[in-house]
Amino acid sequence: RDSLAFDILNLSGYNIGNFTMPFAQGFLGPMGVAATSLFDTGNAFVCLGGSYSLAVIAKGEKGGFSVRNIVRTMLRSVPFDTYLFMTILSLLHWRLPECVVNFSGIVGGANSFMAMLMIGVGFKVSGSRSQTGRIVKTLGIRYGVSAALAAVYMFLLPIGLEYRQALVILAFSPIASSSPAYTGLIEGDVGLASAINSLSIVISLVLITGALLLML
Repeated sequence: RDSLAFDILNLSGYNIGNFTMPFAQGFLGPMGVAATSLFDTGNAFVCLGGSYSLAVIAKGEKGGFSVRNIVRTMLRSVPFDTYLFMTILSLLHWRLPECVVNFSGIVGGANSFMAMLMIGVGFKVSGSRSQTGRIVKTLGIRYGVSAALAAVYMFLLPIGLEYRQALVILAFSPIASSSPAYTGLIEGDVGLASAINSLSIVISLVLITGALLLML
């Protein structure tokens, strides 16, 4: 159960806002940014509570699988509640007061730094064969699936080239930076999760750069 819960958190979700969005803005233009933003809308529901809800259920802490248990756990996630609240405001075309927006912008500017700091603090590699094998297995599954998805996106989807290019680099995005934090909440191996997360950033940097060189 612990292994299943760990994999649910550390094999799903993408680090888009802190990592992939700058690539889309710099290389793919407005259409690529729009596609990336739409993709991140669904991704946020996974990263900010969806995968955590399933991980909690997988550990058997909230009873068996049910939609009610998933919704209840997601609503207890502050990041998810914030995202849901802002989505509702956007749909209603309501704006927060300017002072709130300005203050949030200052605080939000530290998001990338805090995410990377958290991963760095949690990073712990014992060097044991079992841990190394777990890292290789997790990253192998993650990027094997990513490569298959990228091929499907690029060659099979009947949509514009700009959208397909955006989906390709999104497929190679690193693991969500929130994964180690949620791993800690379920009392999982935070050190292992941070190690996997850090290595995924390096791998994604290489793969996304390579993909852009081939596509552009």
